[in-house]
Amino acid sequence: MASSTLESVNDESSHIYIPKIHKTIINLGYFLARSFNEYAFHLVENNLELNRHEKNKLGIHFILNQVIQAVNIDREHKKLFYYKTDEKVIEYQLVKRIFNTLPSVIKYGKVGFREFIEEQDYEAWKSPTEAQLSFRNFRNFLKRYDLKHLESEFLANVNIKLSLLP
Repeated sequence: MASSTLESVNDESSHIYIPKIHKTIINLGYFLARSFNEYAFHLVENNLELNRHEKNKLGIHFILNQVIQAVNIDREHKKLFYYKTDEKVIEYQLVKRIFNTLPSVIKYGKVGFREFIEEQDYEAWKSPTEAQLSFRNFRNFLKRYDLKHLESEFLANVNIKLSLLP
């Protein structure tokens, strides 16, 4: 990776464009921190006491809103996602559920965003199979969690759809 590219990247960076692969790599951790802050504020502001299913539904709602914001950062390039995992956090489970239904490419790792970017010269991104390129699973996912209102935001905007495809 070029040193000029790496100089601007740290673990708190939201994204970086990699000219070599013509894609933008999104630091999902950055957006999940914002998502959690919005989620916590919403719970406190509205004095909500929710059961586990309702908390998951609300968490997914806020995570998907941040994914939309992440995709809108750079509309000209396809997106790849990186998430530094912590399997003990419920957020990890929600991210896995979401990205198992989206046709986007995501990599999970234990290193920070900067270190992950440094290693990209030596790693290949796995392309999804034909079955994974459909938004049908994502639509069913939104129906299951009663989040149909987000479907129009994701699927009506062609730029969002195209940048989520690998």
